This record gives sequence, structure tokens and C-alpha cells, in this order.
Amino acid sequence: MDRVPDSLAAIFRGDFHKPAAPSCAYIARMKNYPKARKVGMCQLPFREWRWGDLEYGSIVIKPRAPRLHAWLAEQRVLQKTQERGQRWCPPRLLAEKWPGYTELRVTPVDDLKRYLNGALHCIEEMGVPRFIERFIDVPERYGALYEAWRSDT
Repeated sequence: MDRVPDSLAAIFRGDFHKPAAPSCAYIARMKNYPKARKVGMCQLPFREWRWGDLEYGSIVIKPRAPRLHAWLAEQRVLQKTQERGQRWCPPRLLAEKWPGYTELRVTPVDDLKRYLNGALHCIEEMGVPRFIERFIDVPERYGALYEAWRSDT
């Protein structure tokens, strides 16, 4: 059976893949694009493979968290930086559909660290349902699914 893609819908349906698996959120500098940073998450057993990507430079921060928390923190940082116009992708990576090209940002590293650590702290303090309600933009297409999930949590 194919794995369900990570998404808000998967959270709301209750089939998010391995939500408690040991994971981490991370920020990576890009080797060939000094102004770009990659925001991501990965399960701990796969981190060396993930960070071995030839486009990656150094890994700046990598706080550990359950997989669902790492994914939600990543989504919050990506939404927040996109709202601020800080999304950027080099034409070559876009043309190649490089995995992660939508997760590149030109945000200063210190800001990304603060956003990521802040999101993880809020998830821990507030819990997943309240964090999503307060900090994640839920697309209208998930309306009924989201409302059903909220009434169950």
C-alpha cells in the first residue's frame, strides 16, 4: 500500500504517517546559492541520506521532535516566510523540479531559527489542535474535514 502524503488532510483524517516517529526539523544552507536556506523535516533514521543532498551546504539547526510536530513546525515557518515574500528558488532548481524547491527561503538564518524553535515550543505547549487553529492556514477545501476533526479533538 502506498504511503499517504503528509498533509493537513492526513492529520484531519487520522492517517498522518508515523506521527510519533523520532524526527527533526532543520534549516540547511544551500551550497551553490549562498542567499538561500532550505527549511525541512525528516525522520532521524533518514537524516544522513536527506542531508547528503549535493545542493545542501551546512545544516544550521536540527531540533528533535515527533514527526507530526516537526512537519507542523516546518509548515508554519514556510507559511510565515511566504507571507513575508521570502520564498525564492533558483531557475535551475525550479526547472529540474529539485525536491524541496518550494521550501527555499531568503530569510536570515537567525530569524528562521527563532521561527522554527518558536513553532516547536508552541506545539509542545498548546498541543496540535490549538496550534493548527491558531497558526496554520487551513485551505477552504478542507473546511468540512477540518470542522469534523476539531469537533473530535
